[in-house]
Amino acid sequence: MVWRVRMTCLALVFTWLIVPTCLCGEPPRQVAVASQTLERFKVATDGGPLLLPVDIQEKRYFFVMDTGASRNYYDTSLRFTLGAPSQKLVKVVTADGNVELQVFRSPPAKLGRLDLPANMPIFCSDMEGLRNTLGEEVYGILGMDVLKNYIVRINFDRGEVTFLRSVGPDPGKRVPIVFHENCAHVLLKIPGLAKKEMFLLDTGWGTFNGTFRSTVFATLAKQRRLSLNNPLQVRTLAGISTQRSGCVEGISLGGYHHKKLLFCEAGLNTLGRGYLSRYVVTFDFPNSVIYLKKGQNFDRSDVVGQTGMSIGRRKGGTWVMSVDDSSPAALAGIRPQDILLEINGVKTSDISLSELSNLFAENDMECRILIRRQEKEIEIKMTLPHEEK
Repeated sequence: MVWRVRMTCLALVFTWLIVPTCLCGEPPRQVAVASQTLERFKVATDGGPLLLPVDIQEKRYFFVMDTGASRNYYDTSLRFTLGAPSQKLVKVVTADGNVELQVFRSPPAKLGRLDLPANMPIFCSDMEGLRNTLGEEVYGILGMDVLKNYIVRINFDRGEVTFLRSVGPDPGKRVPIVFHENCAHVLLKIPGLAKKEMFLLDTGWGTFNGTFRSTVFATLAKQRRLSLNNPLQVRTLAGISTQRSGCVEGISLGGYHHKKLLFCEAGLNTLGRGYLSRYVVTFDFPNSVIYLKKGQNFDRSDVVGQTGMSIGRRKGGTWVMSVDDSSPAALAGIRPQDILLEINGVKTSDISLSELSNLFAENDMECRILIRRQEKEIEIKMTLPHEEK
């Protein structure tokens, strides 16, 4: 049995680290007044995942807010809260292949003061790899089965996710959305294509701007409207894959225009968190529209740090998951399974993985890395060539 369920969450393993360069200035004062607010949550401002607290059986777990997931997902460690599966394994469609999962019914749960519907279909999947990649204790994914019932504003500059009664005054430019397979999509104009393309709005997709489906990617590359960049390693629930990437000549949405944005190739078109974080975004799902208002990072340039290694975090340690041949990391002598202790004197245990990526991007010439390899500490110097697109 195949369910047409979207699960695109989390392009989070970077062979060639991509880091947003933040601009300075006061964030826009797009703040919901108390009478409009159902609930408000603090989230990361460093490009990391949007983590929301979900209370199940009087214990709190953090779930990723993912508009690219049509259903909700629980980690296998929460299997004890779910009871018997409602049916056999079903095939779930992801951005990078298919995966078979069991379907359960959700237990009573709360998102802050909001009651989450009980007995809705959910999937149960092992998220240990996701936790290692994110460096965060993530135990679930909050998808569109819940989110579609609300008006949700994300202010990336202020680090806030707000659930609202109404959009309020001056929410920004209005853009219609179309629901397909339970997820929200928009039409995007890309120079070189004969017609607008449908793009999934995906807050679960990582820090770069999103993805082009293969035919779009190939067409733009052939027309030289997309300049190829280094490949990226991407993790979804289907596993880790290597994808082509490139900077597109230009895109337009809602009257806003951007040039030289980095996208990678995948099975479908998405606008990810990297693109959406250029705005204060208000998802009015019940009325099938979103509102876009310029944020402080509207004109942010994508910076590609060419380290050639993917990094994860497990049990408090920051470790090298893989190293590309002939990359700066390989030439410096870094190996898979090395534990990263310090970068230019900054302890990796004191910062998030997104902040760690920023440390790599900030250095044009040389980076001092202290590693642990088989209980021995070694200092390595790595040249960090990177170019701003």
